[in-house]
Amino acid sequence: MTHSVSGQLSQSDINYRAGIDLAKKLAAQGEYDVARLLCERILRDNPESSEPYFIIGNTYAWEGRFDKARLFYYRVFEFENANMDAFIQLISLELWDGDAQGAIELANTALKNNPLETTVLLQKAKA
Repeated sequence: MTHSVSGQLSQSDINYRAGIDLAKKLAAQGEYDVARLLCERILRDNPESSEPYFIIGNTYAWEGRFDKARLFYYRVFEFENANMDAFIQLISLELWDGDAQGAIELANTALKNNPLETTVLLQKAKA
């Protein structure tokens, strides 16, 4: 994302943020296909952004398409290798999919980065 020299948001920042906000809204409303298409469009202009991958992962997880969701959550780590939101979603996904061991392994990895992350600690306890 590019910011203008004056510190104000550039037009591309505004378009990016508006697109992300709309994609999140569409996903929350169950418009998964439309949200994914919008995220793919955002990624064409912002290929190094992790947010669209996270939103796409959410849409697949909410549809119960866990294998597809995993692919997109793991893409987030290409840009932010310790993204706690991605860890939390992946741990939740493993729990939903009945893989307690996978959830524990992910929780242990996440806790190496942030040992006091309460959500991860609670998820690990659930597993």
